[in-house]
Amino acid sequence: MRISSTMMTSNYLKQLNTSYENQTKLMEQSDGSKLHRPSDDAVGYSKYLRYQNSLTENTQYTSNVNNAVSWMKTSDAALVSVTDIMQTFVEKTNAAATSTNSESDMAAIGKEMLAEVQECVSDLNTQQGDRYVFSGQSDLVQPFTISTEKTPSEETSAMRT
Repeated sequence: MRISSTMMTSNYLKQLNTSYENQTKLMEQSDGSKLHRPSDDAVGYSKYLRYQNSLTENTQYTSNVNNAVSWMKTSDAALVSVTDIMQTFVEKTNAAATSTNSESDMAAIGKEMLAEVQECVSDLNTQQGDRYVFSGQSDLVQPFTISTEKTPSEETSAMRT
């Protein structure tokens, strides 16, 4: 059998490529990981993907729980503040209902109650990040405002019925 220079060259290149492949595999093993491609171990790679997916889901769940706890704490603090304001409102209303108050006393009570209404509206417009806590689904829109319009008492009583 005659050996040509072309055969020797192709044999040399084949051995050189095989050596490079072996060297690449050994270099990949040096990082301690068994899996570098799905073709290395198909079953192991599918398990790896499943574990990676579970880790992502658990991370998202933890983030959601932390966000929910934060929202609950913020809304609870706001509602406690509003409850305190409402109790003060009832006390001031009862104090104003007595006939012993002068007009200046009534005006002072009215100013205090207006300040408390403003504080209550401010508490009900509490934000968590850039979203309003008590705004429902449209949480980027401020839910409560104080109207500057004055409503005659006849209209107010007509609205109640």
